[in-house]
Amino acid sequence: MYRHHIKYIFSSLILFFSFSVLSQSNFIVVDSILIEGNEKTRDYVLLQEIDFEVGDTLDLTKISSIFKTNSERLLGTGLFVQAKFNIGDLDETLKQAKIMLTVKESWYIFPVPILEITDRNFNEWYYDYNASLKRINYGIEFDYYNISGNNDALGFKIQGGVTKKFELDYNNPNLIKSKNIGFDFNTLYKYSKEIAYNTINNKTAKYKNYENNVFKLFRIRLGLIYRPTIENKSIFNVYYFDNNISEIIANDYNPKFFGSGLKQRYFSLKYTFEYDTRKFKLYPDKGFMVNVSLEKRGLAIFDDIDQLILKSRIEKYFKITDYFISGYVFGGKKQLLSGNYGYFNNRGLGYQEDFLNGYELYVVDGEDYAYLKTAQRFRFLKGALKMNRFMPIKQFKYIPYDFYFCINTDVGYVNNDLNFGENDFTNRFLYGGGASLDMIIYNILFRFSYSFNHTGESGAFLYISSGL
Repeated sequence: MYRHHIKYIFSSLILFFSFSVLSQSNFIVVDSILIEGNEKTRDYVLLQEIDFEVGDTLDLTKISSIFKTNSERLLGTGLFVQAKFNIGDLDETLKQAKIMLTVKESWYIFPVPILEITDRNFNEWYYDYNASLKRINYGIEFDYYNISGNNDALGFKIQGGVTKKFELDYNNPNLIKSKNIGFDFNTLYKYSKEIAYNTINNKTAKYKNYENNVFKLFRIRLGLIYRPTIENKSIFNVYYFDNNISEIIANDYNPKFFGSGLKQRYFSLKYTFEYDTRKFKLYPDKGFMVNVSLEKRGLAIFDDIDQLILKSRIEKYFKITDYFISGYVFGGKKQLLSGNYGYFNNRGLGYQEDFLNGYELYVVDGEDYAYLKTAQRFRFLKGALKMNRFMPIKQFKYIPYDFYFCINTDVGYVNNDLNFGENDFTNRFLYGGGASLDMIIYNILFRFSYSFNHTGESGAFLYISSGL
């Protein structure tokens, strides 16, 4: 124990004297970068997240800020729970120094039993279906992150219940590391005894058949990823879809579900550009992100669909102090070409990340939409659980956490010229907001919120999302 304290004091003195000597010249040249603690992750994966390299000159008056920024970027990958930089061996004559980087890796293997609700989100299931256990899907999901040490991820899902599903996914952002080229593959096959056949009164109307499947979907996605710099990324995707519904849906419930017919097949091409300076993607505290995509659905191989869709998402975060963050998110969709499509391909707000606080129980479908979300976040607790004595798995011996109180204000508008049902939330100004308790624990965000919307309706809601 005493030996440990002496070693710590000695190391601190070396670092202090190194800074004292170096501060006289105000800069150092990076002689080398030595990495420790990355038992799984390859060195180049860490180095490509760092904004300096061997031979660069670093300003000593900004060295703390440089180290902090790069530590945050490494933590933001989800691959590590700790990342610390220090100055190592110093050559006073040449003004050169080694940069030491020490990391603690995250846990990468997650075999998880599936208990998944059939509905869009937890809140719809809880409020509209009284948390019925009959609407729970079950199965197994296996995710292996950083599988080869190249920041690649393999996942598969086998699911039974109301909606049966098989999904396989592989992503490798460093397939050709010298060219900054990555690869993405996904295939999904699912069939369900229940289908959301329309949106009526701003909620999904559903039909369920306890004997037979009424909806089938098959999808294949291939992607090429090009990341020339830390902040810039381009993704080229090609999709194939083969979707089917039962006759009762087309004949009795919504003949325009696919536009016409019982079957829909099409290829799709999608290009996405992203510029991202955020460090911690799950819950950013500063930085800027813009994501713009252009997708052509239907390539004249089949006559089932003809759409050209432009989507964008812009995020900006200001770290006012260590305890106050101001965040802004703008999202939008514009349908540039619309021919031969139906209800199934006319989604608007209320799906995945495109939603407004206060409208958790609703969907607002349409060809075009725009929204602005603001969040004022106040941190009131930050730390880490250190369980060296009790935890046999070393990746869980250190569990960082952050707690925030957040005030949310959202506005939006959805244009819908093809309402397939009676919905009064379209073609009008929407606003909502509320307050939430946000807890980030080991790359997982837990959010408990109380929100309201323009009708005066309010309620409590729960969100859970992963940063890996």
